[in-house]
Parts: sequence; C-alpha cells; structure tokens
Amino acid sequence: MKPSEQLRRLWRDDGAFAEHRLRTILIAVLVAAGSVAALVWGPDDPSDRLATVWTTVFSAVLSLALITLIYEMALRQSHAIALRRFLRLNSTVVHSGLQSIEEDSDVEWRELFTATSSATFVLASPYPAVGYLKDLIRAGRDRALKIRFCLPDIPAEAEMDEQSAARVEALTRAVGADQRIGSAIGSTIEDLVSTFERESSQLAAGSTMDVAVYDVPVFMEGVLLDRATVAMPIPAAGRPRGSSASCMVFVESQSLEIRRLRDSLEAIADAAVEVESKQSGAG
Repeated sequence: MKPSEQLRRLWRDDGAFAEHRLRTILIAVLVAAGSVAALVWGPDDPSDRLATVWTTVFSAVLSLALITLIYEMALRQSHAIALRRFLRLNSTVVHSGLQSIEEDSDVEWRELFTATSSATFVLASPYPAVGYLKDLIRAGRDRALKIRFCLPDIPAEAEMDEQSAARVEALTRAVGADQRIGSAIGSTIEDLVSTFERESSQLAAGSTMDVAVYDVPVFMEGVLLDRATVAMPIPAAGRPRGSSASCMVFVESQSLEIRRLRDSLEAIADAAVEVESKQSGAG
C-alpha cells in the first residue's frame, strides 16, 4: 500500500482532526528521533553530572513523544467520535427542550404552573388530579386560568358490555389501579368541582375549569401548558400498584416529534365530552 493511501486510511474516519493529528505526529516523530540521537551520541560518562542530566532530560522527552504518538495513533480517533456523538446528543436534547425526566412526585409543578395561563390534563389515572388542581390554583394566584381535566369514561357496571369490561381491565392494569377505578373517577370529578368552588376565589375573575371524559384508549398521559409539555408514558406492562408516573418535561420545544406528541394529546382533549364546567366568581 502506498504511503499516501496509508495516511488516508489512518484519517479517513476522522477528517475534523486530520490536519491536527498529522502535524502533531510529525512533531512527535521529530522530537523522538532527536531524543534518540541525543541519547546515542550525547555524553555517556556515568560520573559526569552533565551526562546524568542529559540522559534524564532526553529520556523524559522521548517518553513524552512516544506517549503522544500512541495517543494520536490509537486514541485520538475514538475521542473524536465520542465527542461528536456527545455534541450531536446535546444538540438533540436542546432542540427537544427536554428539561428533566423524573417521577411525578419530583416534578417542580408549582414552577411550571407559575408560567402558564392555561393547563390541560389528559389523565388515565384519576388519583393525582386534585393535587394538580390545588398546585395550579396556588401557583396561579390572582391570575386568570383556563383549566381542563380529561379523564377516562367508565360506564356503570350495569351498562358494561364485554368490550367495555376489557377496556376497564386494560386501564386498571396500565395505571396500577383496581376494579374500583370507575368509582374513583366519579369521586375525583366531584372533588375537582368542590376544590375549584372552594379555592377559585384566589384566582382572577373569569377563570374556568372544565372536566371532560374520553372513551378512546391512550398510551400516554400528559399535561399541556403554554410553554411546556409534560409527557407521562404508560409502560406496556402497566405501572406497579401505587407507583408514580414517569414524567418527561419539555419546555419551549422546537422538536417536530414533541409537537406531534402534544397535538395527539390535544386531539384527545378536544374530542372529550364535557361533564362539568365551572367559572370563578359564578354563583
């Protein structure tokens, strides 16, 4: 193989560092050759202090040159590849707006709610809904808020057919609940209404809260705010009983994928059938 082809093969996967590597290797080779020459033809009298210093200095220089050669030949390329992957990943994270991935209980909900005038909750599990509402009202004190909760539509047991029963079974497994989830949804809707009626005086007049139900299967819960999207995937095997949802918080995302995810949750919310509607200051 020609020397030029060998050089091209050496640097073909690392073009960004090619010129730097070539310059560094050439300098390291020259320094190593000079150090070898100095050690071979320099003073060699063991009793001569100059010979001792000469040997020590040029041995150290030769070692550094060899280490540099080994790094440039064997490690620089892998470092460059790792660095490019990191920068590409970092760019993707920034573009997506991903701020954090953590359990529901660890999310800074108050901070997210402080920066929004609207909040839409598409939930499969009814249990955290009232807590969300309380945090939202406290964070939105003296501001006008538009709130919408969307929960699964569970028919009464007497009206439940085989298909509905299978859907309820899948839902209970998905969110780590039991067969009483239907009554839990009903009581949650009542608690949402009573909580809003009791605490909405803290909000500006005209604030609203709607509660709606949907009858389509969902594979992800979500919270949609003015400048943030919180996605809560539902595991394929369902959540363990009593566990919190895992939340991915995207703030001011520019990602088309996150936009599509948000649009799908908004579509569920828009199609949900309203069952309660309240306004602050209304009798």
